[in-house]
Amino acid sequence: MAPIYQKEMVFEVAGLKSVSGRLSVKTPEIIAQDSIQAWPYVILTDVPGVAIKSGWSQMNQIQQHSVLSGMAKTIIELSRCSPDDVIKQRFDWNEFITGQYQNCYIQQTKKKMPEPWLSQVKPFLQNFSLSEFTTENPVFLHCDLSYDHFFIDQGRLSGIIDLADVQCGHPEYELAAPCVFVFKGDRSSLRLFLNEVGYNHLDQKFSEKLLAWCLLHRYFGMSTFFKSEMDSCHPGDFAELANKVFPL
Repeated sequence: MAPIYQKEMVFEVAGLKSVSGRLSVKTPEIIAQDSIQAWPYVILTDVPGVAIKSGWSQMNQIQQHSVLSGMAKTIIELSRCSPDDVIKQRFDWNEFITGQYQNCYIQQTKKKMPEPWLSQVKPFLQNFSLSEFTTENPVFLHCDLSYDHFFIDQGRLSGIIDLADVQCGHPEYELAAPCVFVFKGDRSSLRLFLNEVGYNHLDQKFSEKLLAWCLLHRYFGMSTFFKSEMDSCHPGDFAELANKVFPL
């Protein structure tokens, strides 16, 4: 890894150590770690299978349900992992999410959200109190469980990779990536996945809260992930958008 990314590698290694042997699916295991002329490296074991991005649509419904059940189980297991100290110290969750909440308009401006959506960011977030996103009991979070980082093999979930974004925080933050990248617009799979993670009160309000988590996410740009859905909505109507992307 290039020296400028050494900090990310520190968190990747800390994340791998925190989850090693604690999940029902495979994660890369560290074989060796060192540097060559200031270029840090880590040698890892392989995780079997392919990214879910490549195989989800080719699986039948039974296989998809098996995989989403494995995804839910993995998320629960991750939340129970004991984070390495370097992860605990990465962010103070309540400070982090307060900043995301208060500066969301600025962040989405930088991410090229168009008007009139941009002008409705604050009114939409104000449907939720900040306390709904803070927590006094932060848990271990992968933070980027997208379709590139869940692996499948022979119709079953086989592993997860890429723990460079790990931090501790509110467990609902973990839902954003899989809901966007794997289950967006698929009501049946979305409901089943959320039920298996432990969320049973699923309604329009929860759809909107999932969308709020996307707005608050450290990396998500709404106009990148939801462009076609935003184009098909009444401009600026986040409630309608939530119903399209997370139909519950």
